[in-house]
Amino acid sequence: MDRVSPLPRRMKQFIDKCRSLCLLVPEIDSLMVGGSVGRGAHEEESDIDLFVFSSSEPHYQYLLTHMNRVAGLMGKIIGFRGPTWIDTFGYSFTALYDDLFVCQINLTDAATLPATPMRGLPGMMLFDRGKRYETALRRRAILPDERATFSSAATLFWLRALFASRELQRGGLWMAIQYLSEMRDQLLVLLRLVNSQPPEGLNYRTSAKAIERDIRDAGTALAPSLPHYNTRAIASAIRFCMRTFMQQSHRLARKCEVRPELKLGLKVYSHVLRVLAQHAVSARK
Repeated sequence: MDRVSPLPRRMKQFIDKCRSLCLLVPEIDSLMVGGSVGRGAHEEESDIDLFVFSSSEPHYQYLLTHMNRVAGLMGKIIGFRGPTWIDTFGYSFTALYDDLFVCQINLTDAATLPATPMRGLPGMMLFDRGKRYETALRRRAILPDERATFSSAATLFWLRALFASRELQRGGLWMAIQYLSEMRDQLLVLLRLVNSQPPEGLNYRTSAKAIERDIRDAGTALAPSLPHYNTRAIASAIRFCMRTFMQQSHRLARKCEVRPELKLGLKVYSHVLRVLAQHAVSARK
């Protein structure tokens, strides 16, 4: 049995404030802590993943508009981001507090909750009015349009692959890395589609970490400052992302029609490989 880490004092105090939202914000039906804290696998500096559920459309819209105020009830905010739509997760917000504590807030309702991959993972339920969260979980999953989601992700991914290779040719390492980052984002969208319900012991944060680990293992780690960047590492990362995207696209083909995107991917993949190969030859001369 895994050992559950005790909560650091600061984290415990924050969670206690979250519980008080049951009285302060009647628009929230249910509140759960997920992520590493919900599993008891957190570290001292882990952020907190909050899952906010509302079964009423007017209440949901209120929270979507005023989440910054709700987050402000738990401490002094010095930075706030959102709402940001994340496929299969719903709307996400990020709050940075004055002690540099980070809280990720995910807002769901009866329509988006059944499709949320986190629904099957362990969590710490803070409150659940009338067991509305539990009732919503028992409903049949309302999945997003996988075909449309993949089409959008694939188009953006292969566009960014083209742009990244062109910037690399020009010596624009910083812009190439920016495009590479967007490629990774779309790769994660594809992984979520392939794993519409995560296997036991797997969540999409660990998927992201696995991708980064594989990239590092291939010698393509991107340091946070420009002097450490180099053309070979960026080219390897681009190739890795393209290869993985193609492999996962073929896996998705078992679930939905993806032939147009596979055709697009093959064309761009082969073109970018040629560009990278030509650039490597030129660099050696």
